Amino acid sequence: MVGMNCSSLEFKLNSIPFSSLQRVGAIIRPHVADVVSPLPRFLDSWSDQPVLFSSCLSIAARAMRAAAGGVNTVVSSIFPTVLHMVSVSTDPHEQHYVFLLEAGLELWYCLMQCNPTCQRPEHIQLQGLYSHMPAILESNMEHSRICMLITEAYVVLGGGEFLIAHGFNVVSCMELMVGEVKGQVMCYVARAMEAILRKFPSQGSTLLLSPITKAIRACVHRVRRLATAGHRYSGAEQYNKEEELEPDFVIAQYTSLVCRVILGGDIDTWNTLRSSTGISVHEVISLLTDLFDIAGDLLHRKLWTCTMVWALRVDPKSALSNQQLGEIFGCCVQVIGEISNQEEMVSSSSSSSSTLSIQDLPESPLAVRIREDIDADHVATTNLKSMIREAMDACSTSVGQDAFQAVLTTIEPIVIQQLSDMVMSVK
Repeated sequence: MVGMNCSSLEFKLNSIPFSSLQRVGAIIRPHVADVVSPLPRFLDSWSDQPVLFSSCLSIAARAMRAAAGGVNTVVSSIFPTVLHMVSVSTDPHEQHYVFLLEAGLELWYCLMQCNPTCQRPEHIQLQGLYSHMPAILESNMEHSRICMLITEAYVVLGGGEFLIAHGFNVVSCMELMVGEVKGQVMCYVARAMEAILRKFPSQGSTLLLSPITKAIRACVHRVRRLATAGHRYSGAEQYNKEEELEPDFVIAQYTSLVCRVILGGDIDTWNTLRSSTGISVHEVISLLTDLFDIAGDLLHRKLWTCTMVWALRVDPKSALSNQQLGEIFGCCVQVIGEISNQEEMVSSSSSSSSTLSIQDLPESPLAVRIREDIDADHVATTNLKSMIREAMDACSTSVGQDAFQAVLTTIEPIVIQQLSDMVMSVK
């Protein structure tokens, strides 16, 4: 390959179709190092040709994807080569950075997907690459989606060590994007933030205080404007557009972050957020009940339901006085029923596997680690039935048994009966 001239090499690189590398799959694994290792020589020799440089990055990413699922030793052998390629192509100070960034980010994410960890001594440089991320997003948010997938990967693989070293950079990225990025990209921002809150519930809430504050303010603005106009959340899309409010699915993402802070953060963090945003428990419940249908998968529906039950326990008068108890009970019945059905249907596969949306490589080391984090999520392991029993006792004690029974008479008897049967069952 070294003997090829520039134009012929570029032709050869561009003529290797992605589909062919995908087809050979495991067969190519022993040869991935042979495919990747010569590439830096071409980068050094023809660094003034960004198209060729980009081809080198793409072929490295394709080779790694083709080798996914059995790449531990392969990744170790080509790690320095790929790391160098990612470093050069994503450094805003490097020549041709603008032309190389997209392919460089693709390779960076492939590298993260195929690494079982980024905490080993040899991975210090990999962690150091994250210092590029704020500058990448400041210059152009076009690549926000993959930048957030890379951020999520660092959190999952690097854990506390990564956040200690780069927590400031992570927060800088989130502050740039919350309230600024539009459409489905916000889902990836929220996903990365939720990965932090899932892994480090209390510390994560403190770390992300500033971007979460922005998210809560958007929720408060939304609920108050729609309430003033007499709209409910669902079906208010035209009003949202006219008033330049965030769309439902973005507010739902923000609401999940609020739930994470409430259930996992310390009380001081939540009090700080309440004070700075003015959000009330009643408004939290309104967000949860009005947008429940788009909360997401079962894990998120349980997250939202647990937060409703928390609200009942900490401020029962607010929930009861605003006639929200029936909606809360309905959500509880739905989620407990779904959990029971899932437990009955499947014991051989992880319940979290259906909640996961892994990009490209579902069997990669990163995908495995994300599933492990979801399985260990305190929301997944929370006993919702016990929470409901405690909340019911709190309500009865707070307003009095007679007043509480009077509220119950306003709810459909079948809902109360279903919830009672579910909550009083053994599990």
